[in-house]
Order: sequence, then structure tokens, then C-alpha cells
Amino acid sequence: MLKQKFVMTNGVRLNVMVTEEVYTETIVFLHYSSGDVTVWNSLLPYFKDEYNIVIPDFRGHGESDKPESGYTMDDFANDLLGLFDALKLEKVHIVGSSLGVDVAVKAIPSLGSRVLSFICEGPPQSMFGPFGVYNLSGQEKEEKIQELHLQRRVKQYPEYTSKHELIEAGKANITNAGLPLNEFISTTIENNVTETIEGTFRWKMPRVVMDEFMEDFYLINFEELFKEITCPVLFIPSEGEWDSESFREFMEELKQCLPYFKAVKIPGASHAFTMFYQYDEMATEMKAFFTKIKTLHPKQDTR
Repeated sequence: MLKQKFVMTNGVRLNVMVTEEVYTETIVFLHYSSGDVTVWNSLLPYFKDEYNIVIPDFRGHGESDKPESGYTMDDFANDLLGLFDALKLEKVHIVGSSLGVDVAVKAIPSLGSRVLSFICEGPPQSMFGPFGVYNLSGQEKEEKIQELHLQRRVKQYPEYTSKHELIEAGKANITNAGLPLNEFISTTIENNVTETIEGTFRWKMPRVVMDEFMEDFYLINFEELFKEITCPVLFIPSEGEWDSESFREFMEELKQCLPYFKAVKIPGASHAFTMFYQYDEMATEMKAFFTKIKTLHPKQDTR
């Protein structure tokens, strides 16, 4: 059974859901931006009887602290390092989605042999460079970055007069994207509403979180960060990512630099939503991956 803990790290208090330490190996699940601990509910039944489970809310998310600033890649990564130390985590499999992958890529080299493997749902692609979303440099790159920043600045983050109204708007965003509602996505939507001191309702993640993080994100070279990772890595891209030529080239580049690389295609997968809709397929791929990498570490205790 998951229990709630609060862990102080890097000057912030993180909300963390954990199971009792029964098994030798642990899975740390890291959610996407605007998500929280509930995004992994669908996968827990597949793993809770074989692994210890640790699921934090990132700073600025869920029930964790939400400082007025401090949302750089380094801030998130240092929080993860502090969490590992506070909980004395060893023999860990990290499973990340979108933002969770970004943060883990930055933190894993500092965690060394404590990380047994890394699973990326919605793998990060550099925004710029030969394997990026935009193969731009110089003035063209700077102009594109300014354009992307402008798009974020003008984006509206409306507040609502009732919790029900906000929840219904969140559910409409899902159905308007062509995705169905089910118990898992509905729970995450309903769990992410907060009331302001003025009596209005908004999502728990403040706007500043992504505004500040994206200042870093546009400049990150993920190919270089992945080169520092020595554990086995499993990629679970969305169908849209598989359809992108630049993303496939990015995958090929990573395949050359990672000691153990595997990428799987799950039909119907959407970026940061695979665990909501293709959870059985995702769990199957994860289990197969864990089984495979045990052969790479034959002396590893897997009680």
C-alpha cells in the first residue's frame, strides 16, 4: 500500500508516495509537467508486488512546495538527487514521462550505479541542432527561440469560478484532443485542482514552473546528456514521435552512444499519455525490459 511522506530537499518539501521497503529493487516514477503522483495509478498493480515503489510530486506540482522561482533543469535534478539521498535509494529503476525524463537525464550521471535502468515514456528531443526539432543555428535559432518564448507569454491560463467547471474544462481538453476519458485520466484531472485565496480555481502547477523551465529546455542538447548515461535505457515514444524523421534520427544517434538501447512502438501511444491508455502494453514492455537487463547483471540480487 502506498503511504504519503514529505521529504525536504534543496530547500523545498516534496510530497512522495512510497511503499514499504520489502524488495531489493525500487521503481521511481517521475511524472510529466502539470502531472502528479496519480498519473502512475494504472501501472502500479503490475509492479507493486515485485518492487518497492517511490512516486514524488516535483516541486511546483501536486502537494509539493511551490516556491515563487527555482524551476530550472538543475533545480529539478538536484531535488531528485536529494530524494535519493533522503530515502537512501539503491538499485533503482527510473521511469519518467516527458518532464520526468528530462529531469532524470540530467540527474542519472550523478547517481551512478544506484540506477539500474531508465525507461523514457515521451523521450526528450533537443529543440535545436542536427537531431533537434528545428535544425537551426545562429540568428535563425535566436529568432525561433524568441518566437517560442512569445507564444508562451501570450498563452492564457484561465481561472474558473468553481471546481466542477475547471474539471469539466480539463476533461474537454482531453476529448477535444481525440482521446477518451477513463478512470485514470479523470483521477489525475480531478486531483490537480486548487482554490486560490480569491476563491477561484486553477490547476495546481503555477504558470511560472514551465515559463522558467522552458528557458532552459530550448537550449538543452539531449544527445550530449544521454552520452553520460551508462545504464540500460528503454524508449517508449508516441506514434507521432515515431512518424517524425528528425526524431528517428535522434533515436539512431542515441542508439550509437548508449551501452544498451531499446525503443518500442506501442500502437496508439500519445506523448505523456501512454500510461493512461496503453498501460497493459506499457507494463508488458517494461517487464520484458527488466527481464532482459537482468541477464546483463547476472550477479544482481533480485529477491
